[in-house]
Amino acid sequence: MAQLPEVSGKIDEAQVRVFEKTEAQLEGFYDEIAGIAKKRPDDPINKFKLTFINQMLTNANQLLGDVYGPFPDFEAFDVDELPTASDVAMMLSQYLRAMDKCRKDHTFCYSGIYYWLLPGQTTHTPGEVSAQRPKDFES
Repeated sequence: MAQLPEVSGKIDEAQVRVFEKTEAQLEGFYDEIAGIAKKRPDDPINKFKLTFINQMLTNANQLLGDVYGPFPDFEAFDVDELPTASDVAMMLSQYLRAMDKCRKDHTFCYSGIYYWLLPGQTTHTPGEVSAQRPKDFES
């Protein structure tokens, strides 16, 4: 899987598909783990869940690279030292924000519809691949 280009670059349709799938799965994991963290924040997350979360974090790290990756020293959770639900929820939240920043930098709005900025495309014409509107998290 190729890393997304820096802000000024454009991404191709294959990268868009991987990005959207990874982001959707991270959102699903975040919703699940955030629910657990609200009830029992100090409970560890089991190896089964961590294995799948780590797969998505690996995908996200490859997509985001050094430009968008939230933490340069973090790649995945150690399944032998089970992290708490609150720790996992916090990291997933940071990854979702990083994914959204990347989306914001690689999409544009044309006539109220968001599109991915693909090679050979300008922001002055309708795009070929529609995109979700970036969430633009408040700091």
